[in-house]
Amino acid sequence: MRPGSLRIAQQLEEHARRKGMKLAHFALAWVLNNALVTSVLAGPRTFGQWRDYLAALERRLDTEDEALVDRLVPRGHSSTPGYTDPKYPVTGRVPRTA
Repeated sequence: MRPGSLRIAQQLEEHARRKGMKLAHFALAWVLNNALVTSVLAGPRTFGQWRDYLAALERRLDTEDEALVDRLVPRGHSSTPGYTDPKYPVTGRVPRTA
């Protein structure tokens, strides 16, 4: 709950809203837009959340979306700048969108 991370989340939420989607839809679509990712382990608390996850599968990201995330959080890092756990090195991100 760092202030910087919350600002990033707010910017992503505004972007998602402009594109007519919820932030949760954007986030799930972003994860699935990585060619190195084959699935998402979802943990909905309610049936409504599960239905919302399914609705997110209909969303697709474009290069504008990828560029925004890259501007807000550099590839290979979390929203905490400069820290990467040496036990779990980042192998990269290969967007499905060109």
